[in-house]
Amino acid sequence: MLLWILAQTETKLSLDWKNALPPWVIAMIAVFLLVYVYFCYKRETASSSLVIKISLGLLRLIILLSFLAILCEPVWHEETSKTRKSHLVFMVDSSLSMKNKDQYNDADIKGLSQILASQNSKTLSELTRMEIIKKVLSSSLRIGELEKECEIKWCKFAGDATLVSALDEIEADGQRTNVYNNLMSAISSFHGRTISAVYLLTDGQHNTHINPAEKEQALEQAATYTKERDIPVYTVGIGSTEKKRDIALVTLEAPEIALLDDNVRFDIEIRHSGYQGQSIPVYIKWGDSIIAEKMVTLEQDNLQKASLYHAFTIPDDYNITIMVADQPGEFTLENNAKQHNIKIIQEKLRVLYLENLPRWEYRYLKNALVRDQTVLANTWLFSADKDFPQEKSKLAPSISGIPDKKDLESIHCILLGDVSPGQMGKEFMTNLVDFVKEGGGVAFIAGTHSNPSEYLDSPLFPLLPVQIETKSEIENNALQRIRLTPEGKYHSLMRLLPNVEDNTQLWENERTGLPGFYWAFPVSKGKPAATILAVSQSTGNPLMATQIYGKGRTFFTALDDSWRWRYLYGDRYFYRFWGQVIRHVAMGKLVTSNRQYYLRVDNTEYSIGEKVEITLRMRDTIKSTERPKEIDVLYIEPGNEEKSKKLPVADNEPGTYQSSVIATKIGMHKIKFTPPEGKELEVAFNVVPPTAEAGNVELHEEDLKKFAKKAKGEYLKIYELEASLKKLNPKKETIHETEREYPYWDNESILLVIIGLFTAEWILRKMFRML
Repeated sequence: MLLWILAQTETKLSLDWKNALPPWVIAMIAVFLLVYVYFCYKRETASSSLVIKISLGLLRLIILLSFLAILCEPVWHEETSKTRKSHLVFMVDSSLSMKNKDQYNDADIKGLSQILASQNSKTLSELTRMEIIKKVLSSSLRIGELEKECEIKWCKFAGDATLVSALDEIEADGQRTNVYNNLMSAISSFHGRTISAVYLLTDGQHNTHINPAEKEQALEQAATYTKERDIPVYTVGIGSTEKKRDIALVTLEAPEIALLDDNVRFDIEIRHSGYQGQSIPVYIKWGDSIIAEKMVTLEQDNLQKASLYHAFTIPDDYNITIMVADQPGEFTLENNAKQHNIKIIQEKLRVLYLENLPRWEYRYLKNALVRDQTVLANTWLFSADKDFPQEKSKLAPSISGIPDKKDLESIHCILLGDVSPGQMGKEFMTNLVDFVKEGGGVAFIAGTHSNPSEYLDSPLFPLLPVQIETKSEIENNALQRIRLTPEGKYHSLMRLLPNVEDNTQLWENERTGLPGFYWAFPVSKGKPAATILAVSQSTGNPLMATQIYGKGRTFFTALDDSWRWRYLYGDRYFYRFWGQVIRHVAMGKLVTSNRQYYLRVDNTEYSIGEKVEITLRMRDTIKSTERPKEIDVLYIEPGNEEKSKKLPVADNEPGTYQSSVIATKIGMHKIKFTPPEGKELEVAFNVVPPTAEAGNVELHEEDLKKFAKKAKGEYLKIYELEASLKKLNPKKETIHETEREYPYWDNESILLVIIGLFTAEWILRKMFRML
């Protein structure tokens, strides 16, 4: 409203013709009238002078032309409008890549040094991209001058675009960069207001569209959008095109459970650029101690694989660090290490797999169990003949049937396939419930016959983390896909890949992910205390869920064809998933017996913005009356910034304390807790940039040049911005207020004027004796 009041009012008057004749017609009529008047006065015989004849001829010609003008219906047009300042928009890339520091070439160093000389307290290589942007924009004299001629608007963009009131509000914290869609979104937010120009400050990393064709389409669409609205876009390249020298530890694969004195293998992949031919040391560290070391020769600028080994001699929970030694000239040191949690146990996990028929899921899962060196597996196939040798691990004891209550004490986990309650018997099912209450684990694998359709009225129903409403007929479906729930994306049980984005793509992507499924037991919802981990993309029905029951855990999968995941990927993800299921549900019995407290986080690696769940558990030996309502732990962020974090007691889980933090800083984080008696407990996790922002971080100069040309703008280096602003001529925004028309042809005054002219000619002709 204030801008409307302050706008300047202008009134424009113009003469229009409502029934205008073509110019050639008017010219012919005018010539005809001129000839007509000439001959009229040429024939006059009166003795009047030539001057008088010419004057009277012109008077008659004016009268005739006035009639011609009236036939064209002249209208006097009055237009009232207001003008106000247009907008000048600065869009600043606020993604995490703006935290990068660059090595510049000589030309860029010269240009940047000149513009930053008055306030440069650091060398250019020590300034982040965002710091350079803020220094250049805040020191610009031309922007101060332009504020008198137009309204300066600041916009930050990463995954989406947001207008901010000042440059200082912009921070590099976005996890993804959507350059072209955000440009259109920002322009549309001005609702048609006049924009003199848009200055787009970015490194050009448009990583929302991975497919090059989609990226090109977004570029073309944005260029067309700006051209249609006559808005020039000046792209300002931030960063350097120089290829970065860097070494990064990108993957770490190792077991989460291993046996005492086993030579544990740690497989790593190193991505490197600029260090070809060099040998670098790679370490395994536990706390401050190096427990293993290997020299790795970097052969070419690409991914390089290596393996390290270590045998643990003490059973315990270990949080270890695999790290590459820092090298001179590295682009960043934050990607040189990864964390891994491993549990060293004295005895192997005892797993019993109960199944009715030898379906495909049984065949492949049985093989995975038998081959796992950390597991002593027994299988029991109810449909097999009495003389059939039930399959088992080589060192596992033979069994003659389902275990009784005493035998269950030595088992950590039971995988329950498509077995009917009648085959198990009520006594065993009751024992199984007690088994879970005391810390054991059960994983339900749905089938088309009995599991879980016949468990509704059985003792096993409380163990299921999902509701079974009816025993309806089960039908086959078309190919469907899995979608992780928000909880499932961050749950360790579903983490087949360390990075949450990559892991989600593995589960959900139709082209590059795990194969879909053709059948799932219909489940409408989970139980109140359950955690739904995955649902069907097409129906939304729960597919996988887990819950805590007593001291133990249970898991349910509505699928019976996870064996299909072996297509393209072999046993890798199939084995890993079921290994994680077994460890997850067996956790109640895996907690070291002589430890009073157990501290953990869900994963060892998180992306910026992810939620980190912290859990501290007390053993039952601590009396409930001595348990506090909350426990303080020490949270240490990168840079040794320490914070106290309170963990309140979890609902319905006495002795369990839980809370969460949001990962906001890249680097190594630690959680520490010192029990009243005993040694300090510590877990660590690494926070990394999102995959989209951690890959190619060079300035995408060619893309920005191409877009600027299509958008009727210009590509600039950051140090060329001031010169461009000096050449900018801001537009004025015009708002049409009122329009009025005054018809001159239908006017009494005009009629009187024409009559007066006729009368004047008649009188003058009378006076000069021409009548």
